[in-house]
Amino acid sequence: MPAETRTTEIIIPISAGGVVSDGISAKETAAAKDNRIPFLWRFGKWIPLPKSRRFMDDFLHFSKKIPTQPLVRRCNIFRVNTLRQESPVRVGWSAIMMRAYALMARNHPELRRSFMKWPWRHLYENPIQIGRIAVARHFRGEDWVFFERIDQPENLSLQEIQRRIDNAKTAPIRDIFLFQLQWLFCHLPVLIRHAIWRFTLNASGTLRTQATGTFGLTTVAARGAISIHPPSLGNMTMTYSPINEDGDVRITFVYDHRMLDGSVVAGYLAEFEETLNGQICDELEELCETGEREHTLRIAA
Repeated sequence: MPAETRTTEIIIPISAGGVVSDGISAKETAAAKDNRIPFLWRFGKWIPLPKSRRFMDDFLHFSKKIPTQPLVRRCNIFRVNTLRQESPVRVGWSAIMMRAYALMARNHPELRRSFMKWPWRHLYENPIQIGRIAVARHFRGEDWVFFERIDQPENLSLQEIQRRIDNAKTAPIRDIFLFQLQWLFCHLPVLIRHAIWRFTLNASGTLRTQATGTFGLTTVAARGAISIHPPSLGNMTMTYSPINEDGDVRITFVYDHRMLDGSVVAGYLAEFEETLNGQICDELEELCETGEREHTLRIAA
């Protein structure tokens, strides 16, 4: 005779508060039942790509076609760090880095060049430097990365560069033309956006440089992180790490390897450090002296 099969039913009482007597909640019990649903019936949901990510999706799509290479130098800028902390005028690291790069690059016209493919492979050299800085903003429920443009930063003071960065971080989006243009651009269908991207990047060196700049600056140092190899559409993109108490910082130049070689860029990094510890220090010292004179005049008055 076949063996008798016995089935035992276990009943777990549930209290009025929805908690099973052994400590398991009724919700957890319901979730356990849901896990018995066959795999093919477990569907998620499709979420449209947010407008804020459309621009970055386009940016990465075209930047991956550029053979960029990061080069890193560990620099010591202890004196810059000390003077910055002593300065009565607040100057952020992004303003300092942008001005230092512009001062260094003004003697190197090759840092204003872009690699062009059409109508044949050639280099385009822009007459002036154009800096682009990435600015994180929260707008209409989404996290955006906008790109502020600063022309000829080598001719601007540290305070003016800082003022423009602060404006890009705090002013209403509708009051910043480039940000508003980027926001409207992301409403277009992907095929139209890509067509505009291709035309901008390939039709004219002037048009490309106006859109991408001659150099870019992006950093997450304020959040204690390091960007290893940020994407780039232009000739050079710069990023930096957090600065420690000894003044050590890691500076990274991401360059287009079709135009520049590592040994050349290594020389630019060394010159960049010299500019920070030289002319930038002099400007910060002047800010400190100006602040002391103003403070003395206020006391005398």
